[in-house]
Amino acid sequence: MHNTILLKLLQLIPVFSLLLAVSFAVSAQEADSIWYDKKWKETTSPEERFYLRTISTVAGANSFEVTDHYPDGSVQMKGYFSSIKPEVRQGEFHYFSETGVLTLKNIWVNNIVAETFSYDTTGKQTQHIIKREYLATLSPEEKFEKYGIKEIDKHPEFPGGQDSFLAFLSENMVYPSKAVQEKIEGRVIIAVTINKRGKLEEARILQSAHPLLDEEALRVAKTLPKKGWAPAQDKGGNISADFTFPVLFKL
Repeated sequence: MHNTILLKLLQLIPVFSLLLAVSFAVSAQEADSIWYDKKWKETTSPEERFYLRTISTVAGANSFEVTDHYPDGSVQMKGYFSSIKPEVRQGEFHYFSETGVLTLKNIWVNNIVAETFSYDTTGKQTQHIIKREYLATLSPEEKFEKYGIKEIDKHPEFPGGQDSFLAFLSENMVYPSKAVQEKIEGRVIIAVTINKRGKLEEARILQSAHPLLDEEALRVAKTLPKKGWAPAQDKGGNISADFTFPVLFKL
């Protein structure tokens, strides 16, 4: 009698173990998935579920890969966290439209957005911004090593000073008619290199906004005075350095 009961118990052990394994797998899956409503508020209500976030541990790294999904299952965002609770973003975050086109990329460093890249509907990069808040956390050496930004005693100065420079931009800048028609706005950042003799050597775009706006901003930059600039100074001597300025197009 006892042997029969023991035999039946032994036969049940594999089934019981399997049930435990299945139960554990379901619990783990639920722990690695979070549902949000349409306003990105976490929810446990099946009726309010809209966006799904899945979390997986990155093998060999002290981080987590986080993927947000649209209701149809396609990827809305993919990024990396060094901590989930509290959330600490670290690394690249890619954002996609519902059609799967990359629209935005942010680079996070210690939960601060360091750089932002924007893309048009074809996936072509249209803008790159290095955030001032992040630059403020870097030493002068790090700024130069990462982005070529050099801190100096005195930056180049437009002939006649800042007021003259602003007047020059106002008199020479033309809002592209096609950009007006299509209601295109944006900010272009231009850099012109002024050598140690106060002569303009080259003009280039540091941060683009839109091809139409970029073209106009660069055109105006190339009409800047070729000489008569006050050169940059560092440690008591004149040096070659960039004069950077934003060109804002706003309707």
